[in-house]
Amino acid sequence: MDEYIQGNYKAAARGFRKFLELAPNDFNGYYLLAHSLKHLGDLDGALKNYEQALKINPNNVDAHIYAGILLQKKKDYDKAEAHYERALEILPGDSESLVLMGTIRYESKDYDGALAYCNKALEIEPDNARINYEMGRILLKLGEKARAVEHFKKALELNPCYSHADKALKEISEQ
Repeated sequence: MDEYIQGNYKAAARGFRKFLELAPNDFNGYYLLAHSLKHLGDLDGALKNYEQALKINPNNVDAHIYAGILLQKKKDYDKAEAHYERALEILPGDSESLVLMGTIRYESKDYDGALAYCNKALEIEPDNARINYEMGRILLKLGEKARAVEHFKKALELNPCYSHADKALKEISEQ
């Protein structure tokens, strides 16, 4: 655990693997091994370990979200969505799961579906920079430039270091 905290993910992964040899049914061991592997860029290994952790504790929202994110990166949208839906069953109204469902819709070019999910997320957490940024991206695709700019500006107001929102605003002003 010390290696993980210090950011030495290679050593942490080695340690978690040894730990799991002694405690093969430990949720935290698989979960933290998955995090370590994710940091090392081994997304397949990370996904395998998040899923192993979920076999032990199928109701862990964070493990579902992380597994979903990795599956979404692999463009396996159906499986990613299943993880986000499960997270929403466990924790109804989870804004992170809602916005991630919206990003799947966005990536699938279902902008109306993306808008619906992000609207739900904004109702729950209106002062979330990421949700405002995602809403801006969706609105831009839907041709609502003025509203998109409002959301990008709000994202930057909430988090002045949000570079994606800053970049989007610069691109809009250059048009």
